[in-house]
Amino acid sequence: EVFYAMAEPDAGVGEVFMDSFRLGFGGKAGIVASLGGRLRVKIEGDDFGYVAGDRRPDWKALFESSYELNTNSALRVMVDRRGLYREVKLSFLRYLNPFR
Repeated sequence: EVFYAMAEPDAGVGEVFMDSFRLGFGGKAGIVASLGGRLRVKIEGDDFGYVAGDRRPDWKALFESSYELNTNSALRVMVDRRGLYREVKLSFLRYLNPFR
């Protein structure tokens, strides 16, 4: 298991933001854990506040699980929520090792 927490600055520029920019800071915290030999989970949350430009708050919650099929492939499911937006993604990952 790995627990983590960190502070991060954030800046953005573009027409998607009120006043075309934002500048702020926030934090991120989470856990990554192995549940048995092949299953791993990650739970993470972050929250940002802005002091200039677009001051709307920005937060995110994430759950991710990965199941190792063999040494070169895995299935991953991710459930992500950022403000009003929700996303669910299922992925098949194939790892390549060019040094074999």
